[in-house]
Amino acid sequence: MFRLAEAAEHGWHLQHYHAQRLRVWRTAEDAGRAAGDARITARAALVIGSIHGADGNLEQAAPLLREAAELAGRTGDTQWEADAHRHLGDVLRQTGGTTGALHHLRRARDLYRGLGMPPEESDALGKLATVHLVRWEFDAAAREAERALALLAGGAGSSPAYAQLRGLAAAAYLRLGRVAEARAAAEEAVAVHRRAGNRLGEAYGLGGLGLVAREEGDTATALACHRTALRLFEELGNAPGTAYARGDLGGLLLLLGDPAAAVREFEAALTVLSGLRHPVAEGLCRLHLAEALVLAGDPVGAAREQRSGEALLAGTDGWPQLDEARARLTALGLPATATS
Repeated sequence: MFRLAEAAEHGWHLQHYHAQRLRVWRTAEDAGRAAGDARITARAALVIGSIHGADGNLEQAAPLLREAAELAGRTGDTQWEADAHRHLGDVLRQTGGTTGALHHLRRARDLYRGLGMPPEESDALGKLATVHLVRWEFDAAAREAERALALLAGGAGSSPAYAQLRGLAAAAYLRLGRVAEARAAAEEAVAVHRRAGNRLGEAYGLGGLGLVAREEGDTATALACHRTALRLFEELGNAPGTAYARGDLGGLLLLLGDPAAAVREFEAALTVLSGLRHPVAEGLCRLHLAEALVLAGDPVGAAREQRSGEALLAGTDGWPQLDEARARLTALGLPATATS
């Protein structure tokens, strides 16, 4: 079963066949644990954990990835160890632990560098760029994205990995005020994903392009980008992306002065997020919903969402956007709540 799972993994991974992968790898995991085979168990835990991470099931992903990193380090499977640290860092970033995320992603970067694996090192650097974006360390985010792009070999300019990194660079450039560079990078990311037939990447790229258009004051294009991204995410059955797109729509609708429509988008996003157990995204969305509810004339509901959001955000470190959301609520007259 282990050989079968490995043989099928590459094609399944590219096509996002998560349900099929989970069935096969859970069987391999059971066999590895029953036989006391640390190597098979490490590999199975790595793949299953990475699938859960991609699907937004973060509570399930983290312990499996920790186990995979420990077992692979013990058995000397350095690439699997690096893979586990890379995926674990990404999961920790999403659950609020940006300090831990930086630690694991830097470990992955160093292991890949030692193995002479530029594409994998590039991916680790891209994930580091994402953590720096979360921490509002925009210069560092731009540098890591550019370093990651430089590692990609010839021909990589047409790859989904290249497009994803250009999207990350666009996000950093936008927050640094380099709007023209952000638009060029975001447009290129979307075009490359489309040519590669990567609909999931295209959806995320459109979300980034929508944020650029919003910054430029082109709200019609921003709405079109976010709505197309939402449609793609829903067609793909990608829950994290669906919540992300609805959150972007809600924020844009608030900007356009339609808090009632924003409330509907944030509530729809929360319906998805509550099933994913993604505390930071859900907590932040609840703070945004609180803002929309105040503006829609429901301060009682807003206070309720604010309390629920803060409860989810306990223990979060390195997310300045949370403080920004809290400041907006205070400016609207909601009292500050206890934060950790």
